[in-house]
Amino acid sequence: MSSEQQSPRAHAGGIFFLLVYSLLAAVMVLVGAWQLYSSSRGWFWRKTPCTITSSQVSPDGTSYQFEASYTYVVGDQSYNGHFRSGTSPDYNQAGRLLLRYPAGLKTLSYVSGSNAQESSLQRPGVIGMVFFLVFTGFATIFLFTGVSAICMRLVLAQDDPSPSPDKPPGFWARWSFEGPFFALVAVSYLVPAIVFSLFTVAGVADLSLNFVKPMCRLAASKNWTETPCDVISSRVQTFRKQPRYRADILYSYRVNGQEYKSSQYAIYSRGSRDSATELAVVGRFPSGTSAVCYVNPNDPLDAVLSRTVSPDAWTIGLFVGLLLSAIGLSGFAWGISRFWHRAKHSNNSDFLRTPNDVQVDGRNS
Repeated sequence: MSSEQQSPRAHAGGIFFLLVYSLLAAVMVLVGAWQLYSSSRGWFWRKTPCTITSSQVSPDGTSYQFEASYTYVVGDQSYNGHFRSGTSPDYNQAGRLLLRYPAGLKTLSYVSGSNAQESSLQRPGVIGMVFFLVFTGFATIFLFTGVSAICMRLVLAQDDPSPSPDKPPGFWARWSFEGPFFALVAVSYLVPAIVFSLFTVAGVADLSLNFVKPMCRLAASKNWTETPCDVISSRVQTFRKQPRYRADILYSYRVNGQEYKSSQYAIYSRGSRDSATELAVVGRFPSGTSAVCYVNPNDPLDAVLSRTVSPDAWTIGLFVGLLLSAIGLSGFAWGISRFWHRAKHSNNSDFLRTPNDVQVDGRNS
């Protein structure tokens, strides 16, 4: 048997591997499709008038969460709904919802057309939908690659392995199935470029959120209004992962006669692995004392006690962001150039050749 031909055991092993690969990809497609469906259902619910009966911000361990109860009418029947926001280590996100949905407010809710007891005050988030859409798309590509590779192996295994000028080996695999195989090989060459493009997106997002945005806010905070505030509570949050500690100082202040609350200590802070550092911050702002905060004149809900940026902005934001971007851009360029070089220097038939093809002229395909 020539070195180019695979033994039955190796062929069966390849098929088994591709079957497992395709099965895992199919599971990923199903999970992604289900999550995409679940996260997008609320966009098809009908708008229904409702009345907020109560709303509050509840501390949830190391986080804050907004909760609201409301009533709405569908047909001739009245229903009670309850809404909980996602948790956040900062008070501000929940505080914004509290000001948006005060008790007694008449607003709109979103009610399921198939079950009137299912409702929400807000549409589902777009970010989650986009994530699961991209996840499902990549899983579909992997599934297509695996199934196509299985078909290719089965078709090639049926070709006559003996060289013949009238019927070159792999003839039907290359010509009768050239379209699907060409797509398979093209995808296999482009997958590295697509994967590395995700590194680029992650790097740019990290750079923007953890460095560019904090630095822009730091520059703008020099013009923020100095405002007296009262410290309501002061504690150190402990996050189990790593572990990590973070100063959580809740304070109230007034802008144009209206009371606001915030728990932002600095312009940008991810806490510290040293509990003593965060305890020292909390010690400067004990509960029941008065202090000075700095309020964004364009957004009274945006306030800080210290106009500073933690060193994480340089390590996590700048260094990691640039590193991921560099890896992603380099890998993307390599993947595209690899695909372009193969496509440019090969005709369609050669582009589809695999190492298992039997040579006609005795040379490597």
